[in-house]
Parts: sequence; structure tokens; C-alpha cells
Amino acid sequence: MEIYSIKKNYKDNNMKRIIEWDLLRPEDVEVRVATTKNGKTTLLLYQDSRCAMRALDKQFGSFGWQMDYKVVGDQIYGTLSIYDEEKQMWISKSDTGDKSNISEDKGQSSDILKRCAVRFGFARELYTTPKIVVDDDGYGCSGYKV
Repeated sequence: MEIYSIKKNYKDNNMKRIIEWDLLRPEDVEVRVATTKNGKTTLLLYQDSRCAMRALDKQFGSFGWQMDYKVVGDQIYGTLSIYDEEKQMWISKSDTGDKSNISEDKGQSSDILKRCAVRFGFARELYTTPKIVVDDDGYGCSGYKV
């Protein structure tokens, strides 16, 4: 559909320029169960870290961005830096993330990358989607697609 070729503008006051991100396509969006209660299941839409990396590569080139991680106490912090050709300097934004249920540190570092990309304006449309609640059939709702 044509709608997915629309660009979304994000003006970053530190960079004084507009970053144009492609909107996420349905195949870029993953779905997982957030909560199940009283026969209702709430679904969460998210992007995986590979989606964010593809967008960063497309926007800035493979060598135009970098991630740095450091451990402070028991928390991992990450910094996404993007090279600004105009200013001839790296622009950075930092965040932390949640540990995953499967691989704590790996999941947390992926979450950090996605959160840092959002700080630069990527995939912000995921935060404006309506709440998705479905009836639970009692068999552990799975297999949902966007």
C-alpha cells in the first residue's frame, strides 16, 4: 500500500535539522502478549532490534552510527551515536532497557538500541497505537500478526 512510503519528520533541536524516517511496515512490527487477565489478553506492538539497525543503516549508512554500552551497578546503559556530516561530529542519545525473559543481557542490550533509536525519532508511531485487547480463548493466545 502507498501509505507505507510516507515519510515521518522528526526535528531534533540539538541537530537543527529534520531526520526523515520511513514509517514502519506491517512486517516490521512484532506482536507479543503483554498481560492476560479475566479472559482478556492485552497485546503489545514492538519493533525488534534488527528493524532499528536496518533503519539506521538506511538512514546513515553502516558506518554512520554506533552503539556503546556500559555497566553501572547491575544496570546496562547504552548510547547511540549518529555522525552529523554537517557539523562533523557525533550526536549521541542514551537510554537503558529491560532484561528479557530468555537472555537477560542480550535482550536488555537490544531493548536499549531500540529505545535509543526512538530518542532520535524512529518508530515513535508504536507509542501512539490504541490499546489492543482481545478475548482469550483459554489456549494462550498466540500467532497474532499486524
